[in-house]
Amino acid sequence: MTDISFFIKKVIAIILTIIALISPNLFKLITGAPANGKNIIFYTETYPEVFTELLFTNDIFEDSTTTIAKKLVTAVIVQFMTGEMSNGEASDIVDLVPIGDIERVPGAVHTSNTLSKLLAGALKDSKLIPESIRGFLITWSEGINDLHVFFRHTEYDGILEFMGSYINDKGELKIIVTGAYYDTESHIVYGKDNNGIFGIGYDCDIDGMVITSPPGAWMKQFGYNIGYDILGNLLFMECDTVRVKFDYDGTKWMVQFWKGNYTSYANGAEIGLYYLKKGEWLNYTCVDGDDMVALEMELYGKDKLILSAQTEKHWWICGFQPGPTFKASDMTVSAGITFNSEGMAEAFAKKASKYMSVVSDGAAVSLEWK
Repeated sequence: MTDISFFIKKVIAIILTIIALISPNLFKLITGAPANGKNIIFYTETYPEVFTELLFTNDIFEDSTTTIAKKLVTAVIVQFMTGEMSNGEASDIVDLVPIGDIERVPGAVHTSNTLSKLLAGALKDSKLIPESIRGFLITWSEGINDLHVFFRHTEYDGILEFMGSYINDKGELKIIVTGAYYDTESHIVYGKDNNGIFGIGYDCDIDGMVITSPPGAWMKQFGYNIGYDILGNLLFMECDTVRVKFDYDGTKWMVQFWKGNYTSYANGAEIGLYYLKKGEWLNYTCVDGDDMVALEMELYGKDKLILSAQTEKHWWICGFQPGPTFKASDMTVSAGITFNSEGMAEAFAKKASKYMSVVSDGAAVSLEWK
């Protein structure tokens, strides 16, 4: 009876947590409380216990990986709850990951068919799930025991690739080549092919716990239309936005700015550059190739620096940092855009000055949006 009761609580805890992450407004409707870290733990009662069980028991991790994972998870939770993770703390923890340790003796093997393994087995062939996720589901359904995480050197100095080895339920030693890399100088974790960690479209500056996006992110193919903002604010965003539309060289362009909180757990800002193809009036296309621009930005909350980000050539710069959130009206974005011509910069600055403070210097434009 106790096992059944705990199982039911675990299911409820996981469902409520997923709801809180995907749609804070729905979580508030169900519980009557805002979807912040403290309320998630309170309303799911066994959530910390469930979290620990899922991550650090059942022999999924071997001992050294468990130690590192617990340190990293603790640092991330501190950041989510307080926004005060020590600068450099996460990279110090990542530096504990060993390099080049592949050979090992198989450990204990467990062959129980847990609910999560059965679910993974049912979903692993779904064409609706990204390939990288399907690969994980296949691995999970075959059993993961004594997972050991390590780095291997790449052909580039200071760039390490995350690797893993584990024992499946048949007792076979398996090696995981992740395609996720760690820059030991910048402390950025990024994915191969310029499309984000595991192809999800996002990278991470672990020192500041700032989520960013590479130019090859999958979102690029969908462009932009106003429906995205409407849906986002209904589900998980509380953001202010400004759309600066201008004409230059026979093309209708738009630079859009966002600032606010995302999923009630992260502060963030975005700047995107788009254009209308001939015959289009609603769906904007993301700039590409030579039309991409250099972007940089800083996000402040009540004069406190939250995050900074910069990129040489991009269509969309973004930065999201977990922690206690500010209202969008209390945030300020200081940014710089270096266009590919003075004429384009001038056309943009003329329109942008209606919404924000703008200073032009040739093809470079500095701005402040409150």
